Amino acid sequence: MYNISIDCFFGRCPVYINSAYLGRTDEDIEALTEAYQKMVKLAPTGNFTEFHNADMAFHRCICKIARNDVFLMVQYLLQDILRIQQESNSNLYGIVKGSSQEPSDDNFVLKLLAADHEKYVIALREQNPSIAIDDLSKYLRQYEAMPD
Repeated sequence: MYNISIDCFFGRCPVYINSAYLGRTDEDIEALTEAYQKMVKLAPTGNFTEFHNADMAFHRCICKIARNDVFLMVQYLLQDILRIQQESNSNLYGIVKGSSQEPSDDNFVLKLLAADHEKYVIALREQNPSIAIDDLSKYLRQYEAMPD
């Protein structure tokens, strides 16, 4: 199944996570942790729009940590261009993960999405980008195997 938003996500995340871990500071880790915690807080509300705004802020934070203006510019462009596909992608993610669409459930799709972002925080804290990148490869194969 082809989805340009997913292709863009899987294409850019390994690049900027690899760039970010090298020069990150304690303040960078703190900023990313705060962005992650905002996602965790918003997940149980079931508000896809607010959650995705926080998700995009999280990824912009990684681009800032990478200290690469091009990454940041691309992130801003893609988040605006592909915003419409974001909820659809969350639903696809939910199918891949076997999650619930009910916000009160522990396995609600936004709760699982938020939890998966913790891997980025850990990867940068431990200066080991493979912690985050390994999961991306697994999910990309699952997305690609889904029927149209």
